[in-house]
Amino acid sequence: SIILEQNLRSTSSEKQILAIFGYSIGGLNAPPNFLEHALTSPDLQAQLAALQYLARMQEDASDFLLNKAMSSEFLLTRLEAAFLLAQRKAKSATGQIESLMYRLPVPMRSFFPEFFAIIGTSEAIHVLRHLMDDSFHPTRIEAILSAARHGRDDLLPPIRAASTHLNSAEQEACAAALGYLKDMKSIKKLKKLTVHSS
Repeated sequence: SIILEQNLRSTSSEKQILAIFGYSIGGLNAPPNFLEHALTSPDLQAQLAALQYLARMQEDASDFLLNKAMSSEFLLTRLEAAFLLAQRKAKSATGQIESLMYRLPVPMRSFFPEFFAIIGTSEAIHVLRHLMDDSFHPTRIEAILSAARHGRDDLLPPIRAASTHLNSAEQEACAAALGYLKDMKSIKKLKKLTVHSS
């Protein structure tokens, strides 16, 4: 513990990272103020190490720190924090993740449907449904598949509607989703897709 505390106070980010891993492996409680310091470090590896530690914490303080990580200058840190907030179904998760999504270029939106499907609240599912109509077709495809992977049969109507779109990749995603969700009403549509040119 003494060695770990000395490493925490070090100006070397390498020693700080080793201290975080030491606390984690040893099952010891790292001081929250140090974790907050690591999350604002200019070193990406220190931020990611702190997030790995936070992933194992179940205290309320960890949600506060994860929200703080959402303002990191590194996109990788933000995405990792978003995933952890989604897994915990934190109250702030949907708002934080949606805000990040709209600050990024449109092609990056396809990373986000899974987060909203994991959260699963009515607010998150509303955003997921909206992403099924996104202008960027890879985002639409990912939204359909995310809904299916998480058993969201309440989203069958927009998935059925999307199965008639002209994009063959989107039709393929819809066919897979209708199968995952065991949608008996779509058997005729699925039979038509079996003779599709693609």
